[in-house]
Parts: sequence; C-alpha cells; structure tokens
Amino acid sequence: MRKISKVFNDIRVAEMADLTTNILNEIDKAPADDVHMLALKGQIQPLNNQLLSAINKDRAESDLDNFDAARDGVYRSLLYLAKGYLHHPDSQVREAAFEVDAVIDKYGFDLVNEAYGAQSALTDSFLEDMAKPEVASKVELLPGLKELSSQLDNEQTKFKTAEAAWNNSRTAVQQSENASSLKRELRKVVNERLVVYLRAMIQVDPDKYTDLCSQTALLIDSANSIIRRRRNNADDLQLSSN
Repeated sequence: MRKISKVFNDIRVAEMADLTTNILNEIDKAPADDVHMLALKGQIQPLNNQLLSAINKDRAESDLDNFDAARDGVYRSLLYLAKGYLHHPDSQVREAAFEVDAVIDKYGFDLVNEAYGAQSALTDSFLEDMAKPEVASKVELLPGLKELSSQLDNEQTKFKTAEAAWNNSRTAVQQSENASSLKRELRKVVNERLVVYLRAMIQVDPDKYTDLCSQTALLIDSANSIIRRRRNNADDLQLSSN
C-alpha cells in the first residue's frame, strides 16, 4: 500500500478540478456507513462544482474576448475598404462609395471601443442600415464590401452566442470567488481533511479502505507527477538561458 501524498501547492486550476472529480468518483465507492466520509464528500463536492463553474466562466470570458476581436477586425476592414473606394477613379464607384460612407459615418471607427452591449446594438443597427435596399444597391457596386458585411453579420452572431454562454457561466458562479481561490480552498480540504482521514482509516480498518486509499494515492501521485515534470522542464529552461 503506497502512502497517500498531499497535493502539491502549485497544482493548476484545471488539474485540481480533474483530480477532485476523480477522487469524488472513488469516494462514491467508499463504505456507505462511513458518516465522516460522507461529510467530507459534502465539503468537497460543492467546492468542486464551483471550481468547474469558475473554469467555464473563465473559458467563456476568454472566448468572448476572442469573438469580439474577430468582430472588430472585420468591422475595421469593411470601413477601410469603403473609405478606399472614395478615391476610386471610376465615378460610378466613387459616387456609390460616398453614399455608403454617409451610413458609415453614423457609426465610425469608435464603434469598436464601446462596451460589449452597446457595440452589439450599434453593430446590429449598422448591419440593418447596410441592408436597406437603397444602400445595398450601392454596396453591390463596391467589390468585396458585400462579403465583408456578410462576414461581420456572422461574427456578430458568434459573439452573441459567446456572450450568452459567458452570462450563463457568470450566473452559475454567482460572482462568489475566482477559480484560483477555489482551487486553494479545495486543495486544503483534500490535504488537511481527506488525506489525513484516509491515512488513519487504512490503519484502523484496512479491509474496508484499501481500495479507496490505493486509488486516491494513485490519483494524487499522478497529478503530482505532472507538476514535478513541469517544474523540471522549467528548471531546464532556466539553466539553458543562463
């Protein structure tokens, strides 16, 4: 029977969530009459659920930033292209560009600096204006502009979907704590309560606790080995840079 180690301090958020999810699966196989073990599970499970929600929130927020950047890029490209046509040698193209530019000037380049909600509303309004028959007919005369408008519409849809996911994740976390603080609290419960308890119970009743202790030890050792390799790689990089 291998000794049950404690989880290293520098475990990452996602690694902690994965570890405790697997430990909880093992706890479900523990003796059903162990009231203290059930109490430990009652402490670990909610923290793990919150941590998973916090991870999803962070991921959704990161996705939201990426989708906003993509939307901003297409919007700027559309405006730059339309402004370029103002100097086109063909008078028909140039006149069409001036009419489209009148719409563009209502929104301008500063649209991308608005807060997410305001930017979404303005982008919707911009796309509606660009789709009006009298404007759309001019857009047709400016090669590439219609395609960029369609691309902007697609990026707007992606952003709104990501924003809905972000709002849902934010509600799930309930603005309580961030992922890092939840990880620290969860690691403390595992190290100072679960590990200490299992180390005692394997001595008191090995027949009932050998499987649970063995699997828990294996899971923690596996997580710690990943951290140990990461430390070694960091040390190697440090040495090579000196």
